[in-house]
Amino acid sequence: LIYKLHHLNSQKSFLFKGFKIKKYYVNANNFNNNGFTTFSNKRIQRNSEIILSKINSSKNQWCKDGNLNYEPTNEFKSEIMEIFNNGIDDFLKSVFKSDYCIFDHFIFKSDRKSVEQLPINSQLWHADGYPGIGLNLLISHTPINRSNGSIKIIKWKISIKLLTKLFLDYKQFVRTTKLGSINSGNRMEYRKAKCEILKNYIEKQNIKYFQPESDISGTVIAFSNNCVHAGGYTDFGQERIVSLFHIYPSAIKRTLEEKLNFCTTKKSGAYPKLRELGRI
Repeated sequence: LIYKLHHLNSQKSFLFKGFKIKKYYVNANNFNNNGFTTFSNKRIQRNSEIILSKINSSKNQWCKDGNLNYEPTNEFKSEIMEIFNNGIDDFLKSVFKSDYCIFDHFIFKSDRKSVEQLPINSQLWHADGYPGIGLNLLISHTPINRSNGSIKIIKWKISIKLLTKLFLDYKQFVRTTKLGSINSGNRMEYRKAKCEILKNYIEKQNIKYFQPESDISGTVIAFSNNCVHAGGYTDFGQERIVSLFHIYPSAIKRTLEEKLNFCTTKKSGAYPKLRELGRI
């Protein structure tokens, strides 16, 4: 409820400060109706290609967990600003009907080290569980298809039914499992069990999902963080390189450069805590 009130306050501030939305109403409507949307244009594609080229030209650029081993927002600030100024900024304001905060930004690579490697973590069906006012923004710097782990997303109206059922069935699992009380030692086993329950729902009910494909760099994919989704499980020998931004509505009017500067500041966690809402 407090997060929702923050969003309403952001919308009031947006109205009184005289913001104007230029375009991208269609994409905003698609997002609000389905929980996701995709778009791109030539300027987004060109700057995404530049980012990919710079990454590929550097050496030892990836950490073991697949994240870029240097801070990406400042490194590619000019390209990111061009990308946001040519569609994303208008889209986000259209979705939120307010200004927004770029909470954080990562660039990571998904690939498969062996044929036998099974999907793990975000490659499994899940919902992030972050505040529902948030939005995940992916910019795919590589082309995307089923072979290189393009994200799969289930519509929000279906996702909410799945998550409601999951809440009840997972509680039953926790009561009856022999894993013991949830702790740091078995937390991943509990997470895998929850993802497996979701997977069984989806497969048994033959639930349809959206999986974008594109042969160009620069496809933008926006989706609600609590839509059920999975991505990054590639075929052996394939790879996917994407930017991921976590975006939240904001009552503070910032320039795009100020938004990116805030993005690089240290945070207390993966999403804004209640005590942080006043500064996002």
